[in-house]
Amino acid sequence: MECCGVRAMVTLAKSFGHGPMSITAMAKDSFVPYAYLEQLIVPLRKSGLVESKHGAHGDFDCRRRRGEA
Repeated sequence: MECCGVRAMVTLAKSFGHGPMSITAMAKDSFVPYAYLEQLIVPLRKSGLVESKHGAHGDFDCRRRRGEA
C-alpha cells in the first residue's frame, strides 16, 4: 500500500518546520491506521526520509524540505 506511505510523507511535509509529529497525529491527519503506520515508519526512517526524535513522545520529522524528497 504505497499510497499510505505517500500520505504519511505528505502529512510530515506539510508540518515541516513546525517540529516533530507523533504517530498518533500522523495517523489522524493522513487517515492511515495507527498500527499500519507504526510498521510503515521503520522503512521510511531507514531510507533517510524520516528522522525519529528520542524521548518520552518519540516523535518523527521530515529530514528534507518539501521539494527535496
